[in-house]
Amino acid sequence: MKENRQGCLSRPIKRLLSTFLKCSKVQQLVERTFSTSWFTGLMKYRNKSFWEGHKTITFDTLTDRHHYEVIAVFKTVVYTDSSDSFKYYEFTDAENAAEFDAYVAKCKELSLYDTGVSAEYGDKLISLSTCEYSRNNGRLVVVAKRVD
Repeated sequence: MKENRQGCLSRPIKRLLSTFLKCSKVQQLVERTFSTSWFTGLMKYRNKSFWEGHKTITFDTLTDRHHYEVIAVFKTVVYTDSSDSFKYYEFTDAENAAEFDAYVAKCKELSLYDTGVSAEYGDKLISLSTCEYSRNNGRLVVVAKRVD
């Protein structure tokens, strides 16, 4: 896998993601898939004041540009069966409205602050996560819905 020192996705990765984004209702970009530093800027979303100035995320692929509105920012732990764990990374494609609504409700419940934004079945979501070190195997997750 080719790493770009500026934190931009290289062409092979952009092609892969472009294909993935066309096939999935929910897209997840997990830090460890690419680089240990590409998503560290997500940590700024812990502060509501940062979100207030950055409510929309722009995601570019080789052929497309889409805008996503943040619906939730939360911390969780992964790779455990602990009651503190929300396995957001296992949610990739809702089978029905009830499953989608339950996922969005859990994201909103765990959110560090209320964004006033939600999502409904049929919306496309993107989940961006990065390591968060207040707990072992901690993650900070930003979930947003596509608005264009």
